[in-house]
Amino acid sequence: MKLENSNNGASTDFNGKFSLKNVKVNDVLIVSGVGYVTQRIIVNKEGDLKITLLEDSKGLDELVVVGQGVQKKASVIGSISSVSTKELKQSPVANLSNALAGRLPGLISIQRNGRQGSDGATLLIRGVATLNGTSPMVVVDGVEGRTLSDIEPSDVESVSILKDATATAIYGIRGANGVVLITSRRGSAAKAPSISFTSQYGLQEPTRIPEVVNSFEYATLINQANKNNGTPLTYSAAQLEGYRTHSDPFLYPDNDFAKILLRKSSVMTRQNLTVTGGSNFARFFVSAGYLSQAGIYNKFETPYPSDQVFKRYNFRGNVDVDVTKTTLLRLDLSGSFGSVNRPRYENEPFFAVVRFAPNIYPIKNPDGTWGSAVSLTNNPVAELSDNGYVVSYTGRSQGTFAITQKLDVLTKGLSATASLSYDANYFQDQTRSKNYDAFQYNANGTYTRTRTGSKLGAVSGAYGLSRFATYRAILAYDRAFGNHALTSSAIYTQQKSYSNVDIPAALQGLSGRTTYNYRNKYFAEATYAYNGSENFAKGKRFGFFPAGAVGWIATEEEFFKEKLKFISFLKLKASYGVVGNDQIGGSRFLFNSYFADASGGSFGNPPAGTPGLAESFLGNENITWERGYKKNIAFESKFFNNLITFNVDLYREDRKQILVNSLVPQLAGLPNSPPINKGQVKNQGFEVELGIRKNFNNFLINIKGNIGFNRSKVIDNNEATPVYAYQSGKGKRVGQPLGLISEGFFASSQEIAASPLQTYTSKIVPGDLKYLDYNGDGVVNDFDRVAIGYSTVPEMQYGAMFDLSYKNFDLSVLFQGSAHSSVYFDQFGYVPFDRQGTALKDHLNSWTPENAATATYPRIDIGANANNTRLSTFTQQNGNYMRLKNAEIGYSFSQSLLRRVGLKRVRIFANGQNLATWSKIKLVDPEYGSGSIGTTYPQQKVYNFGLNLDF
Repeated sequence: MKLENSNNGASTDFNGKFSLKNVKVNDVLIVSGVGYVTQRIIVNKEGDLKITLLEDSKGLDELVVVGQGVQKKASVIGSISSVSTKELKQSPVANLSNALAGRLPGLISIQRNGRQGSDGATLLIRGVATLNGTSPMVVVDGVEGRTLSDIEPSDVESVSILKDATATAIYGIRGANGVVLITSRRGSAAKAPSISFTSQYGLQEPTRIPEVVNSFEYATLINQANKNNGTPLTYSAAQLEGYRTHSDPFLYPDNDFAKILLRKSSVMTRQNLTVTGGSNFARFFVSAGYLSQAGIYNKFETPYPSDQVFKRYNFRGNVDVDVTKTTLLRLDLSGSFGSVNRPRYENEPFFAVVRFAPNIYPIKNPDGTWGSAVSLTNNPVAELSDNGYVVSYTGRSQGTFAITQKLDVLTKGLSATASLSYDANYFQDQTRSKNYDAFQYNANGTYTRTRTGSKLGAVSGAYGLSRFATYRAILAYDRAFGNHALTSSAIYTQQKSYSNVDIPAALQGLSGRTTYNYRNKYFAEATYAYNGSENFAKGKRFGFFPAGAVGWIATEEEFFKEKLKFISFLKLKASYGVVGNDQIGGSRFLFNSYFADASGGSFGNPPAGTPGLAESFLGNENITWERGYKKNIAFESKFFNNLITFNVDLYREDRKQILVNSLVPQLAGLPNSPPINKGQVKNQGFEVELGIRKNFNNFLINIKGNIGFNRSKVIDNNEATPVYAYQSGKGKRVGQPLGLISEGFFASSQEIAASPLQTYTSKIVPGDLKYLDYNGDGVVNDFDRVAIGYSTVPEMQYGAMFDLSYKNFDLSVLFQGSAHSSVYFDQFGYVPFDRQGTALKDHLNSWTPENAATATYPRIDIGANANNTRLSTFTQQNGNYMRLKNAEIGYSFSQSLLRRVGLKRVRIFANGQNLATWSKIKLVDPEYGSGSIGTTYPQQKVYNFGLNLDF
């Protein structure tokens, strides 16, 4: 509620009650609310007023952010999904990208790492449609190339993803992988000025910690491996008893590295202050935020700052000023400044959980020195507490100045905008190194030095600076002629980027959009871009990317209104277009060929050596961008007076001109296989959204679910023709691996003798994995590998959200998951005793003659067994999972109590992230992916509590 042309306003409580002072008869109240039509109410009496909100049943006038502009929701016929600040703030995460999973159909979010300061999720829109760069373009407040990783969620008005050609073609050469649009909050003249302060306190813990054996179990498994290999036992019965009883902690250590190194929980705190408001002359939004996130490692006493903590400061100021009735100035300033302090270590300490055997040495020797072993000198506790420290600084400063001039004097609906944006980013790492003395404690009580210590050294480090400037000029037209409405815009964009001393990168182009609708019933839209970059040869730098779409709101037809009244809203839409992708090859200037110094020849008398030149890279002047040919058909619908929402999208993309290596035989003598644009991928799928929303007086229920499925198939990868056609990548899923088909464990020597020869080790024995001789040649080797499982990127992601509110209470729950992905672990953790590493609890059920019928792991060996650790249907694991991704409960205090102390709203809440995970993968978090877990820092489970005050 706001008094027109004033700053006098208030918000209602959950019962709809409000109070305004100094209101006179004939004053005008502006009444607005999310999901309701904004009304102007003339006050016709003093005292109480009863105002009935009018539900905006179809949201036809709601503005939706699209590429390079906004459109009314009814006129949007591109494929766009959005999430608002309300949902984003429910996730207690440091990185905005981690608040998106499960909320947007068509968005795949994968968080591989949980390390504070670098825990951003990998985002993919409609899966993987290329063999090269797959990242979508990120656009923040209209500026391409910014990052979303350090944006404060409470500063965000909405996050939208653009998916089809009509939505993305306006970005031309950079739009094929989709676009993520972030729109920050701005002030409003329709709302009273307000101040909001939020403080949060959270506890974090890893979602998964590998379950490893203790020293007794470790020694028992080692002896079992000795028996399997026919070698002498490593541990005697007395030693086994010493480990079982812990009779001497120095001779028989039993280190639980997870307990030694990891905290039970770590703290994350966040404070945020926002001030927003405005008048008919100026509107403003100002915010400041502070985040502190501690690490998972225990704090050990050191004479220098070695605690692991990430800190970030954010600020933002968005101001809009109507200089005149026809001139609008916009000024946006924002920045974030972060630092990560951590111990200096050679390997991620979490890695020590699986890297070190529990009995390798005591952490501290009897004389108090650091324990160590001659064969493995690193001590993980000393790495955290006696090895120096690292401080990493990052900073981003961003500014945009824009002026918009209405040109109704020339023709009604015409306007022009010019804007300049400048971004500066920096990083700096400061390291102070030292070493520690370490000794091996021998059984006879003597010590053997394994490391020599040093004092804390001087500061060394690295730094970098990047910056870019973006210029835009927009000519826009928006006008209605009776039942006809026409909008059109032409946009010139120029961007130049600098990174340290590298050659600047440049982007330049012209783009535009034209929309037409008749009676808000029939819609047509055309978008285009003509743009290019310096990354291609002269004369081949620019391309044209067109797209078009049509739409029809069927429920505006009379026969729908009369005969199909249960359908509240139905929009049908279809689009087709061409979009580009310049993320090719990971290198710049592939059209150039390069030469390098090389040995020359000897000339003269007497002969003297003369240096020469040699080709180091052979380029291709015809290198160009990828082209995505995108098709999309969809409908949006609501039923039973908007009770049920049901939306479906079907899409297909044919990505062509993908960069691949040419086929050049080695005997040609070329330094490389020149890259060519020959690859092709087909990507298709569907998205479904289903929602139910109902308001029962004081009780509101809102249920939303979404699911997206896509499958990408390699049409052409320019591979050499394989010996066996079934090993070709053509026709397979992108990223699908080749592996062996496992047929269980060999049970006896007789079975081994009667089976095809397995060639991966010199000797196969009972308990080893048995593989299918796929080609039937009597030998099992790499020619028997076939496409198995899926890639590490899921083909399906889904989310289900439940919102409930009753009077002053509110509750929300988000389940999120993925399916159709596969992972493969190797090396430390999965492979027992790999390079003196430990073993998992799962390895206790490895094959022996006694448990052959129930064993779940091959016979145990010391280190990697080349036969049993190969990628196969046995070692490949199901990557499917489901999470209780987010939950929040809150209570808002009655306004009648708050007005007495000058408060508009007080809300207390508790929420959590990654609260529960269901997955067949137990070693690490299911989103980690494939490979060794040596570099992983686990995802975090968060329990968070907060207080929000509005003044």
